[in-house]
Order: sequence, then structure tokens, then C-alpha cells
Amino acid sequence: MSLSGGMTAINQLAIAHGSQKESVDSFRYSEGITRNKEQRIIGVDLRDRQVNLSVVQELKALEHLQKINLAGNALSAGMFEILGAIDSLESLDLRGCRLDGADLSHLRSLKKLKSIRLSGKKTPLRLGDNDLAQLAAIKSLRALFVDFLPVRDAGIASFSKHPNMRELGLAGTQITDSALSYLASIPNLKKLRVANTTVTGRGLQALEVHPEIQDIDLSGCQNLEQKSLASIGKISKLKKLNLYDTNISDDGVQQLKAAVKLKWLNLDKTPITDESLKVVAKMQRLEFLHLGSTQITDAGLGELEDLKALKNLVATQTFVTDQGVKKLKNAIPTVKIKSGPKGE
Repeated sequence: MSLSGGMTAINQLAIAHGSQKESVDSFRYSEGITRNKEQRIIGVDLRDRQVNLSVVQELKALEHLQKINLAGNALSAGMFEILGAIDSLESLDLRGCRLDGADLSHLRSLKKLKSIRLSGKKTPLRLGDNDLAQLAAIKSLRALFVDFLPVRDAGIASFSKHPNMRELGLAGTQITDSALSYLASIPNLKKLRVANTTVTGRGLQALEVHPEIQDIDLSGCQNLEQKSLASIGKISKLKKLNLYDTNISDDGVQQLKAAVKLKWLNLDKTPITDESLKVVAKMQRLEFLHLGSTQITDAGLGELEDLKALKNLVATQTFVTDQGVKKLKNAIPTVKIKSGPKGE
């Protein structure tokens, strides 16, 4: 090989190396960065960072950016305008950010956006039903969380028949049972969280024939009617049910007789007794069961001995004894049991 030819090869190698180096994205913060196998930045976690306009402008320069967490930041209108121009964006977390309908309007242009998280729990927001309708216009959305916002039934109505929505988080909102009828018309909805709302459960009837719902969270709902849970057993694909801190008693659990496909059930902090476990014992697919802060005893625990699929059981703050736990472990050797008496 000639010297000139060798130099050409070296130069080509250097150029290739330089191009590869330039293709690696850079960002002012090294923490909270997620990269793909090509070392492109695809995720940035900036929660509680007190970001400014220049930081958001840097985000816009990341061509492969898919996920941004800006929770807890004070964002200006100009920042939202820039966010609305990040065409590759798929997930945006804005919990604890002060914003209004005008800010949200910029997000409508994001054609790939799949998930938005908002919350008024720590930072009260004035967003209402009309603002929620703007988000409903984003047809690529698969997950929306608007926990503790002053959203009512009318806002939920705007999502009727949304083609791609898979998960809705409506905890602490002002919805009623009427909203559940609107949710029933969202064809691909799989997860629904209506925790800490005033729903009575009557609206669950509208979900009985829903073909896709697998996960319902009713935790903290203090107005649930016992008989309303009968609809739960008619939801064909339901696998997960959260009744934590509700008023559901033995009468309510009796209504779950048909819910034999459940794999995950939380009855923590409910007034149930051993009587309920006779019904739970029929749920042969259960893998997780939370019975903490209930009135159950060793006798009730004995009802569960045929739940061979059970992997995790929580029975803290109950009347269950070590002897009862040992007996159940003998029947189901693979189960992990966390227990502890009342008062501990």
C-alpha cells in the first residue's frame, strides 16, 4: 500500500470515527438520561429541576426524544410552545406543574404522544372539562392521568369512542357514576382508576359488556353500594380489582362470586370478616391478595388453602396468628405471607 493510500485510509477512518462521535446526543444534565442502543437520548427526567427556557430548547434539539418528565417544574407559556414542537415525543409527565388550557393546546400538535400525566394533588390547577376536551383530540393517546383535577362527567364525555385510549387515571376528580357510561364507549380501555371519587358503583353496570377492561381501581371510594359489585363479575377480562379503604363489607364481597378470573385483589382496610374468604376461595387464579387491616382470623385463612396459584398474601393488622400462617404455608408452600396482629 502506498503512503498516500495509507493516509487516505486513515483519514477515512478518522472521519467515520468523528461522525460516530457526533451522532451521540449530549445534554447538560447527565443524571436521569435514558439512551437507546445507538446512544441517542430517548428519555430525560427533569422532575423538580427548576428548568428554564434554555433547557427546554435543548430538549427540542434531541431528535429522538420520546419521554420527558417535568413534574414539579414552573413552566412558562413559551416552554409549552416548544414542547408542542417536539414531534418525536411519546410520553410527558407534568404532575405538579402550573398550567392552563392555553398551555395544553400546544400539545395537540404532537401526533405521536401516547401518555400525559397531570395532577392537582400538590399544585391545584384550574383545568376543567373544556381543557380535557383538547386532550381528547389527541387520537394517539393511550394513557391519560388527570388525578385530583376539577374534572366532571362532561369532560369524560369528550373521550367517548376514543380509538386508542388504554388507561385512564381519574382519581380524586369530580366524576359521578354517569361518567362510567361514557367510559364504556372507549373500545380499547384496559385500565381504569376512579379512586377517591364519589362513585357509588351503579355505573359499573355500563362496563359489564366491555370487551377489554382488565384493571379497575375503586380504592378510597366511600360511597360504594354493596350490590353494585355484582357487575364486576360480569366484566369478562377483569384480572385486577382494588377495593382498598372502601366501605365494602361481607355483603359486597358476596357480589363478587362470579369474579373467578381475578388474579389480583386488594381488600385492605375494609370491614370484611372470615365470611368473605369463602367467596375469595373460589377465585382459583388469584396470585396476589391483600387482607390487611380487616377482621379476618385463622379460620378465614383456612378457607384459602386451595388457592394454589397464590404467590403473595398480606394479612397484617388482623387477628391471624403464626399458627394460622404456618398452616396455610403447609397447604401452599410457594406463597409468601406477610402478617402481624392488630396493634403492631
